[in-house]
Amino acid sequence: MLKTVLKLSQMHNVGTGIGTSIEDQVRGIVEIFSPSDHRSQIIYRPDLPDTPQYVFDISKTVNELGYTPKYDYISYLKDMKHEMEVQTFRKLWGLDQGS
Repeated sequence: MLKTVLKLSQMHNVGTGIGTSIEDQVRGIVEIFSPSDHRSQIIYRPDLPDTPQYVFDISKTVNELGYTPKYDYISYLKDMKHEMEVQTFRKLWGLDQGS
């Protein structure tokens, strides 16, 4: 029990462990959030610097806590869109005064 508590009190990275390029991120946002009859246009700007890509090492979280990623980038976006549509946390945020 104490060993488990000590593991949980440490820093653990959570994510997929797989990098997603800026281009793939933008394409995903367009795919999931743009209306199907009016897709957003992607405008490339090679004159601007690209952003660095950070991929967190999740091996400690996997090995010590048994973590298994359940979402890839597109699934994450789909879930985010669903939560925005159903507004699951509306009452929690004090925006819904209903029952």
